[in-house]
Amino acid sequence: MISKNYNINADLGEGYNIEKSIMPYLNSCNIACGGHFGDVNSIKKVVSLALKYKVKIGAHPSYLDRENFGRVSIPIPIGELIESIRQQIEWFTKSARARNLSLDHIKFHGALYNDAAKDSDLANPLTDFLLENYP
Repeated sequence: MISKNYNINADLGEGYNIEKSIMPYLNSCNIACGGHFGDVNSIKKVVSLALKYKVKIGAHPSYLDRENFGRVSIPIPIGELIESIRQQIEWFTKSARARNLSLDHIKFHGALYNDAAKDSDLANPLTDFLLENYP
């Protein structure tokens, strides 16, 4: 049994096929939802495993950058970026709702995570969007 004092977390649904092996050891997971990797089918697969092991699930959106696995900063108008993130989270939430699960958290992936951490002009509108739509 994992201690409730810790949150053991991992990024999943990213094409490494480790979900069945690692899920029993997690408290929560971040599921790739189409930007850097993943699609509706991979999201459903990971959500189902999380349900089986009672693991909290979170969306793991990123820049639309499959070629570089979301690890490269992409100059994109904030409106387009927000719409992309909205679509990724929607794919995630549809799969979660189908299994009677809800979104526990959102964690940006790769370059988007790093860019938002360094740039308040990016972080502020992203945070506003998340707070307005996923309180």
